[in-house]
Amino acid sequence: MTINQNHISKNFSQAAHQYDAHAHLQKQVAENSLSLWERVGVREVSANSNSFFVLKLPSPQPSPRGRGSLALDLGCGTGYLSQLLPKQKIYQLDISENMCRLAQRKNPSICADAHTLPFANASFSLIFSSLCLQWAINKPKTLEEIYRVLQPNAHAIISVLGTQTLQELRQAYTCAHIPSPLLNFLTLEEWSNLAQTAGLKILTQHSEIITQTHESPLALMRSLKNIGANTPSITIKGLNGRQTLRKVENAYIGKQASFEVIYLVLQKCPL
Repeated sequence: MTINQNHISKNFSQAAHQYDAHAHLQKQVAENSLSLWERVGVREVSANSNSFFVLKLPSPQPSPRGRGSLALDLGCGTGYLSQLLPKQKIYQLDISENMCRLAQRKNPSICADAHTLPFANASFSLIFSSLCLQWAINKPKTLEEIYRVLQPNAHAIISVLGTQTLQELRQAYTCAHIPSPLLNFLTLEEWSNLAQTAGLKILTQHSEIITQTHESPLALMRSLKNIGANTPSITIKGLNGRQTLRKVENAYIGKQASFEVIYLVLQKCPL
């Protein structure tokens, strides 16, 4: 299934006000990304910090168009990352207007497309993007934009969904002889190649499987809708929809749903 950017924006906007109550995976992955960042030594640790690590950076510039120590949360959702880095100057960007309105309560937010970032070259000393870029239509372009707005030697910490995401649901559609409405995600190797082609050096990369338990395929689909991650065909409407759901439920094995998460720590090296 191909990605419709307008549909993605609409879905996330509709889910914005209930997003935080259901975005358990998204919060876990954001926290994992920060832990990964610390482990590879990209950030420094305050000498008197016991449990929370804070970036030691110079005072930020007042505008993202200047050279300074600014971070960008690309695909910010409701701004959860800002709560994890309260002392870091962060600009937030999301394609969903409603998400940006909620994120604005925490830090400056901009509603824009990741394919054409509205920032000058070399604006940011750090970019986070957690479970966002898999929705991009033109993934090479988004990585090129990340390279463009990063300062020399700066870092990007990216997480995306991989090909094994929702493999149980995909298998159920296959067994029920029904075309899957789920998006096809890229592999770790494909993301790695795209990042290097964009000029980004890979400092570390890996993937993990995170599982959730749902009472039924319908409960799983509802959970996806609650965070805006549903596709048009996954919505169950009318008699044909209910018949399709029954076939999928009968073919679904167990109650687990798997999500493959790919993590990349990247660096912009001077040419």
